[in-house]
Amino acid sequence: MCYRYLAGTAKCLSGCVLRGCGFHWSQAMWRKVQDLGLRTAYIEHSAVYKFIRRVLAILFLSAEHITPAIHEMCKLTTHTQLIQLLDYVEATWLSSACGM
Repeated sequence: MCYRYLAGTAKCLSGCVLRGCGFHWSQAMWRKVQDLGLRTAYIEHSAVYKFIRRVLAILFLSAEHITPAIHEMCKLTTHTQLIQLLDYVEATWLSSACGM
């Protein structure tokens, strides 16, 4: 279902390269948040909540702005698990051929 929608969207947005689905991106990120033990911090601490929401929102950036945004976010935190989340994004979604 998702890929049929993307194929139809790609026809309407000529010149855009679509790589993946926001729903599946969000699901994968939420799983990683849970794996890193950030679920409680996400719920209870607004700073962690806002940081993770920013990470989730990178899918709305133009491709050329995604990697610089991740690197800027790295500078904004010393929280070990949040850094691990950004490392996951870079290794899994930005550096891999299957990623964004």
